[in-house]
Amino acid sequence: MYNDALNDLKADILAAPSEDRVHLKSLFDQHLERALACVVSTDYVEDCLFQIEEALSLFCTNAAESSSVRTYLLGAIEALRDELHLCDVEVDARKVAVGF
Repeated sequence: MYNDALNDLKADILAAPSEDRVHLKSLFDQHLERALACVVSTDYVEDCLFQIEEALSLFCTNAAESSSVRTYLLGAIEALRDELHLCDVEVDARKVAVGF
């Protein structure tokens, strides 16, 4: 489920103008809530969310470097995807280890 939410978020980021901070923030809140709904998060996930918030803030305030900040933002989303995948795998491994 988180893959679909993060894919939708990336598509919206690529299409969104950097000036509309309120719209971008609502997109992030909506997609991240959907992505995090089914996964037990860790400190690493929280770190990724912090990076995303920081990048979103830079993206909306620094129009001159919007291309590089957008790339950083997309990278932070991919880091979040990796961490969510690891959280998902760890849960599956625990179920297998105890015989579920």
